[in-house]
Amino acid sequence: MSNIAYPPYPWQKESWEHLLQLKKLNRLPHALLLTGQAAVENTELAKCFAQFVLCRQPLSHSPCGECKDCLLFQSEDGHPDLSLMVPEGKLGIIKIEQIREILEKVLQTSQQGGYRVLIIKEAHAMNIASANALLKSLEEPGANCLFILISDKPHLLLPTIKSRCQQVFIKAELKDEETIQQQKEWVAKLLSVNDPLALAQEYQQADLSQLLNWTSLLLSDLIKIKSQVNLALAYTDSQLPMLETAAEMDLDQLYKLLDKCYRLQAESQLKISLNQQLILEDLLIEWVGNHAAVS
Repeated sequence: MSNIAYPPYPWQKESWEHLLQLKKLNRLPHALLLTGQAAVENTELAKCFAQFVLCRQPLSHSPCGECKDCLLFQSEDGHPDLSLMVPEGKLGIIKIEQIREILEKVLQTSQQGGYRVLIIKEAHAMNIASANALLKSLEEPGANCLFILISDKPHLLLPTIKSRCQQVFIKAELKDEETIQQQKEWVAKLLSVNDPLALAQEYQQADLSQLLNWTSLLLSDLIKIKSQVNLALAYTDSQLPMLETAAEMDLDQLYKLLDKCYRLQAESQLKISLNQQLILEDLLIEWVGNHAAVS
């Protein structure tokens, strides 16, 4: 069973499905350019997709989490066929020396016999020399070599670089200050709820799709914590109560709850009548019941 949630954030689902289709249909290009305003979240998506590409026995929507490559990916040293490049120095530039050094590794034969993947964060930080050095490899990448460039400022990239990448725009979650506060309150109540029926009644008039989205994020965070994987959390301000909650909950049940949230989200977007209070009661009873079963 895969041991982190895919995609890492619910609003990335459309982009994740697109990337999976490229791989499943053998249409994966040798270079992807992930764009969008949420650079940190897009990097998490790139890492997750890299694991899917490297996995030896991927599931339909995620890597297996159990094969040798997945275990290497999740290890402290990381997978030997995955490289991550970030800007360096006070100026935050990707220099030609960095490109040359990492390309020497990436363009070698795969150590595990599969793909070699290079993720470049803030790809727009390459100067002319480093961009031209990368360009040569993009033109002749070799078999089973995947470059994933990430940029929230793609207009700063050389046109020749962009022309050799398939661009995938990743949506960001849009929230105003009031919504952010509402989200924090909902998460705090979920992490301390004792009376699921009362909480369901309190939120019977709220936006159901939004509540399910916030709950999915929390479940994804708990899965990451429970699995001890090094991926960014959505609710960094709630790490201590999440650590306590994760210790009390069963990993398989967390996945079942996350699957239920995704299914309910899909249903909530259809033009059908739903009994919101009953839906919330059912979800929250299962949530509280999982606490009780493990505690």
